[in-house]
Amino acid sequence: MKHLLSITFLALGSVVGQQPSTEVFKDPEFQKRFMGSYGFLPDVEPSIDTNDEEERAYFLSIKELLAADNMAALKAKLQQDINPELSNPALIFMLANIWFQEDNNAEAEKWYQLAIKRFPSYLRAHKNLGLVYFRLGDNTKAIESLSEAVRLGDHSAQTVGLLGACHMGNENWLAAESALRQAVVLEPEKKQWKNSLLKVFFESGQYEAALGMVEPQLRENPNDDKLWAMKARALMELGRQEDATVAFETLHHMGKATPQILEILGAIYMDQEKPNAALKAYTAAAKGSQKLKGSSVLRTANLLFGYQYVDQAKRYVSQLRPRVKELTPAEQLELKTLEAKIARLEGNVSRAMTTLEEIILKDHLNGDARIELAQLYENLAREAEEETKKAEHYARAQLYFDQALQIPDSEALAALRYGQMLVRKSDYIKAVPLLQRSYRLRPKDEVDQYVKRVERAARQQEAKEAELKKAQAPLPGTKKDEEGEKEDDA
Repeated sequence: MKHLLSITFLALGSVVGQQPSTEVFKDPEFQKRFMGSYGFLPDVEPSIDTNDEEERAYFLSIKELLAADNMAALKAKLQQDINPELSNPALIFMLANIWFQEDNNAEAEKWYQLAIKRFPSYLRAHKNLGLVYFRLGDNTKAIESLSEAVRLGDHSAQTVGLLGACHMGNENWLAAESALRQAVVLEPEKKQWKNSLLKVFFESGQYEAALGMVEPQLRENPNDDKLWAMKARALMELGRQEDATVAFETLHHMGKATPQILEILGAIYMDQEKPNAALKAYTAAAKGSQKLKGSSVLRTANLLFGYQYVDQAKRYVSQLRPRVKELTPAEQLELKTLEAKIARLEGNVSRAMTTLEEIILKDHLNGDARIELAQLYENLAREAEEETKKAEHYARAQLYFDQALQIPDSEALAALRYGQMLVRKSDYIKAVPLLQRSYRLRPKDEVDQYVKRVERAARQQEAKEAELKKAQAPLPGTKKDEEGEKEDDA
C-alpha cells in the first residue's frame, strides 16, 4: 500500500509552486520598475556631464521622447546616433531596454553586454541582462548577472526573488531558500515568492517548514484548493495520514479534488482498512475522469479484490460497466476476468466459467483466464463425490494449466498454481519441478520458502515410496522369487 501511495502521490506535485515563468514580465509592478530603469543611478551607473551643453541638450531630447512614450522615435534616434565606442553607456543601456521590451533577446543581450563593457559596475545593466537570461531559461548565466546586481547594491524583492528562482531551477536548494526568504520578507504579500519558497521546502524535504507556511495562508484563504492540496502533501510526507485525510476530504467537498487526488484518498482509506470509504473515493475518481484510464481503474479493482474486499470490488466494477467501452479491448477482457474471479468466490461457478470461456474465445493468448478456469475445475474435482467426475475435472484443470504454461505472460503464475494443486493432491514429487520453474521465472521470498517446504515433503515421499517398494519386493528363496526366476528363464 505504501508503494501505491508513493505512485499516486505524484499527482500532488503539480500543486506546489513552480519556478516563476516569463509571466513575471507582464506584472504591472515589474513593468513600472522596468520603465523606471530608463533613469539614472549616479553612484553605480554612468552619469551625464552637466558641463557639456551638447550632452545635456541631447539627454533632454531623450527625456522628452520618454515622457511622450514615443518609443519608436526614441529607438530610431538612438540607433542613428549611438557610437558603441564613444557614446555614453547610459544611451547604450536605453537601446538595450527597448530591445528587451520588444522581446528581441539577442539584441538586448548584445547591447546590455556592451553597456557593461563600457561601464563594468553598471548595476541595472547587470540586472536586466540577468532578466534576459532568465527569459531564455539560462539559469546559470542569469545567476551570474543577478548576483552581480545584488553585489552592486540591488537588494530589491524582484532581483533577489528571481535570483532565488534561478537557483531553484538549478536545484541549488540552499541558495534558493536564502534568496526567496529575503524576497518574502521584502514583499510578504506576493504569492509568487511564497509559492516558490514552498516548492523549495517540498523539494528539499522540509515538510514542517512547508506546513508552517501553508497553514497561515489557509487561515486567510480557506477556499484556496491549491493550499489545501499542499497541506495534504506536507501532512502525508510527515506521516500524518489522519490529518491528511481531512485535507483531502475538504478538497473533495469543495469539488476541487482531481481524480488523481481522489485515488490517493482511496489508497489512504485502504491503508486504514476502510473499504467502503475507499470505494466511495475510487468511484468518485472514476466518475470525475472525462475518459476512464484503464491502468488506473484496473489497478483499483484488482487492489480491492486482492485485499479480499470482494463486495466492494464487485460494486466498483459494476459502476464501471456503463463506461466499459472507454477501455481498450484488452483492458475490457481483464475487467471481465476479474468479474469471473468475483463470481468464483461468490460460488457462481457457471457464470464464472461462461465468462472465462468467452474471454478465451476472444483472446487465445489470455493465460489468466485459463488459470482461473483450471482453478474452477480443481474446485469442482475436490467437491465431486464420484471418482469418474473427480478425475474428469482434474483432467480439465491440468489441460488449462498446461495451456497457460505455454503463454509467456502467464507461465510463472500457471506453474505456481499448477504446483499448488498437485500439493493439495499430495503429489509432492510432481509439484516440485513446477514450483521451481515458477520461482526461476519470478523469484519471490515467499515462493522460495514454499518450494523448500514442498521439496522436503517430496524427499520424504520418495523415501516412503522406496521403502514401500522394497517392502513389497519378494525375498530370495521364496515361492514368488522362484516363480519370478522361472518366468525369467522362459
